[in-house]
Amino acid sequence: MKVLINYQDKTLNIELFDKGTAAIPENIKPRNLDDIKAGGLGTFFIGQIMDEVVFKTSKIDWVNHLILIKKF
Repeated sequence: MKVLINYQDKTLNIELFDKGTAAIPENIKPRNLDDIKAGGLGTFFIGQIMDEVVFKTSKIDWVNHLILIKKF
């Protein structure tokens, strides 16, 4: 795993890279909060806290790339 953190012009940019199982970006979404069960709330909380969330994958070497942006 690789983590890059940058703070510039009142914007925090966090980039996370991993070579785990290739993720399918369109399948990554928060679940309905009315569906009460354990797990699956991480994407909900990330979406509530961050101003922008971008998820990319690389088909060349199967790297997952998550970009989190928070403006202050």
